[in-house]
Amino acid sequence: MNKFGRKRTVLLSNVITVVAMFIPFIRYSFATSLIAFALLGIANTILQVSLNPLLTNVMQGDKLTSGITAGQFVKAISSFCGPFIAAFAASMLHHWQYIFPIYAVITLISTAWLMATPMTKSRGWQCSSFGSVFGL
Repeated sequence: MNKFGRKRTVLLSNVITVVAMFIPFIRYSFATSLIAFALLGIANTILQVSLNPLLTNVMQGDKLTSGITAGQFVKAISSFCGPFIAAFAASMLHHWQYIFPIYAVITLISTAWLMATPMTKSRGWQCSSFGSVFGL
């Protein structure tokens, strides 16, 4: 992540999420759903690993903990709203599968927002080596 860039890693996660959301919308089957959910799991894993380090480039040290806490709060609210968005898609749009492009558009909005966010230089974090991880 440090070689590729923190911002680029989060953007990669968002791109994978958008691709995953359009796969079942374009062709819905058991196989495409499995592929989409696998890609979504990969994207969420990348996001989990890269989001907090990216936050260190956006927030000052004394506000970092509150920023991480606020991010967890937003993530919890987003998870809570998922069933309501699905119910909206099913009742108002007459098909629950419209949830996929809705999530894709939300991800595209967050991607555009991230691309517009200026980043500060990294604070000298060093990469963990294989030995240092096992040394813990």
